[in-house]
Amino acid sequence: MKKAGILLAGDPLQPSVKGARVTVSGGKRKGIELNRAVAIAAAVSPEAALAIVDRLGDEPSLRGYPFLPSVRADLLARLGRFAEARREIEPAIALTR
Repeated sequence: MKKAGILLAGDPLQPSVKGARVTVSGGKRKGIELNRAVAIAAAVSPEAALAIVDRLGDEPSLRGYPFLPSVRADLLARLGRFAEARREIEPAIALTR
């Protein structure tokens, strides 16, 4: 993230393979993974983030969570997959009503 210009200094940070990841039980952990996917889209690529979001798609704890389809729609749009993005954003909009 330092290389991506998101952090000014990354000295105290260590890759997750060197230490424990944040552990949260249940759906909260899945929400953290979705946030991680958003950060990866910015720092690495939308393709890498989409792979994470797609794995979360069948997660029962995220059913009815409007940010999952909205993040997926955003990533698809960034990749130029506009028809898929349109299909994905409709459920997100419906979930916010």
